[in-house]
Amino acid sequence: MEDNPVMVEKLLAQTGLSSDYESAFIETEKTTFRKGDILTHAGEVENYIYFITKGSVKVSYFTDTKEYILDFWFQDDFFSSYMSFLERTPALTQVTALTETEVESIQYSQLYTLYRTSHIASEIGRKMAERLYIHKTRKEIDLISLTAEQRYRNLLEHSKNLIQEVPVKYIASYLGIEPESLSRIRKKIIT
Repeated sequence: MEDNPVMVEKLLAQTGLSSDYESAFIETEKTTFRKGDILTHAGEVENYIYFITKGSVKVSYFTDTKEYILDFWFQDDFFSSYMSFLERTPALTQVTALTETEVESIQYSQLYTLYRTSHIASEIGRKMAERLYIHKTRKEIDLISLTAEQRYRNLLEHSKNLIQEVPVKYIASYLGIEPESLSRIRKKIIT
């Protein structure tokens, strides 16, 4: 029997589920994206849940005049344009590779077949959804309760790759501030 896909092993480790899981009933696709490649286009239905084995991505929402960075995901993170994935509706967000990014992914149809036929797959899916919900809720609370400097420090603490992989303008957009304000915050933290 082959080893479990990396994404399955990480989920099992993160959720504390049994490692007796049979890899034969789940297959993932391995794909490499170049910096700037779009993994999910706004307006298209999201068909995958991804796990990053190397690299980073950003999740963006676009208006006619501006790009808003909603999230960053790095190595060992799961991500998707999740609302589109669940509702089977066109994505409101775009997912773009920030660096050369290697992912494992599983298709919607395969995942939901697994949910119907396997208790452990259903448990893994539930745990993954819980993690995404917790991440989103923490971010929302931080946005209304912390200063931009506090949010930046938290981001650095939880995303060590951020400085090397993400341009300042994207970090500023994510924090909801102008790049100049972020430059002042960064200068203050360094000194």
